[in-house]
Amino acid sequence: MRKRLSSSGSAHRTTMSQSVICRCLSAAPLSPVDVLNLGVTFDAQLTMKNHVDNVVHSCFFHIRQLRSVRRSLTGDALRTFVHAFIACRVDYCNALLYGVADCVHRRLQSVLHAAARLFIGTRQSDHITSTLRDTLHWLPITQRRVTFKIALMKFDCHHGRYPKYLRDVCTRSRLWSADHGDLVVPRALTTRFGSRSFRIAGPSTWNGLPSNIRIASTREQFKRSLKSWLFECAYGRRRV
Repeated sequence: MRKRLSSSGSAHRTTMSQSVICRCLSAAPLSPVDVLNLGVTFDAQLTMKNHVDNVVHSCFFHIRQLRSVRRSLTGDALRTFVHAFIACRVDYCNALLYGVADCVHRRLQSVLHAAARLFIGTRQSDHITSTLRDTLHWLPITQRRVTFKIALMKFDCHHGRYPKYLRDVCTRSRLWSADHGDLVVPRALTTRFGSRSFRIAGPSTWNGLPSNIRIASTREQFKRSLKSWLFECAYGRRRV
């Protein structure tokens, strides 16, 4: 008799606790939170806006600090500081920005414009494209620096510099395009995020490169040829 009472009492307590948990979950739904991994902030929708906001705030902080001591620095020293504190932050893990909204790219582009104006000492209203092109030789953010990073990753995958799980993504096409070194672009499993994955973005970027760039024998030769081609695409002429 006691066993029956104890078992029925425990079952009643379990039912009550489950109902309390269900009411708590329904009353307070879980809110999406950001996740920080290797210095990159991922939001629930993978828009990368929060990550770019953090990068922009950090870069503009360093720009303000460098502006206060600009007159005490030589041109070479200022170029080094701009590259170390600003350009490196903009380029860090920028392959994750493939396929994001244009407004996200424009925010990072504003950082490069501010850094270029700091370097040459011009006003905010002055045109800055010629400085980015002829003096600093910087590619624009909008798919150019991102394309450079992804294409370089694919080149390293071909030459065994990356882990096997990334090298396995590089599958040669068995069609007539295989003679041109094209890779198989798998079908995206989801329409929202699938095309941004490396297994799709990598082969798509690689197939879009000219054949004379893809056949480069060394990494440095590939980087020079790739940057010259992207420079021509961005500014309409090759880098001087």
